[in-house]
Amino acid sequence: MHLSPLAHLLIGHLGELGSHCGLTRTASQILGLLYIAPRPLNADEIAHALNRSRSNISVGLRELDSWNLTRPSHADAPRDRREYVRVPADVWLNFRTMAAERKRREIDPAAAALRALRQEAAPAGDDAHLLARVDALLELLTLLGTWLDGVQRLDDETLRRVLRHDPSQETP
Repeated sequence: MHLSPLAHLLIGHLGELGSHCGLTRTASQILGLLYIAPRPLNADEIAHALNRSRSNISVGLRELDSWNLTRPSHADAPRDRREYVRVPADVWLNFRTMAAERKRREIDPAAAALRALRQEAAPAGDDAHLLARVDALLELLTLLGTWLDGVQRLDDETLRRVLRHDPSQETP
């Protein structure tokens, strides 16, 4: 698969962005390639397009699969037995999937650890200040988790309106 200079730039930027969202750079670049590809690709095609080893691509594809970001697809050729993958073209679906995975992987375990810590702590004493800080963190994580759950139920247009929200336009 031949990639234009613009495609290489986009994949590079998506690799950087994805690495800030919890994915490895390689997995992010694979995700970017699959997102812009006009058809599903197999691991050999991905390795060739990104100039990476087949094993590196396999690891990246397993990572994307563990994030529920890839979908299996069938080859156009009837006798082609290779596995092809694609990502949904719907960027809002991909956003929701990544948000749900970040919540599951990071927010939920952190909140559970804080709840366990809170239950083990003495109700008062020298740690009252520390417990107040734990409670504030737990409230933040709980609210954030609830908000991310709510994002999953929003239709695309409502989600766009939520993300465009400009507090400076509100009346007091």
